[in-house]
Amino acid sequence: GLHMAIVMAGSYFLVRLLLVFVPFLPLYRPIKKYAALAALSVGGFYLLMAGWPVPAIRSYVMAACYFGAILLEERPSPIR
Repeated sequence: GLHMAIVMAGSYFLVRLLLVFVPFLPLYRPIKKYAALAALSVGGFYLLMAGWPVPAIRSYVMAACYFGAILLEERPSPIR
């Protein structure tokens, strides 16, 4: 479960960092959403490769809620 969160957060920050360095892309495109979609797909692939263990599924659902909030342009707050 913890590995899932680390992989998804790492891929989110890596994709977002790489997209920032593309000229003029951060000015006109929602790179935060692109990075969230990439994190969801990397997490799904990791879940598939791990063999669908229950703790990883739970961690994926929790992270998907966070990245889903980013995609819907809501504040991803754990207090809500």
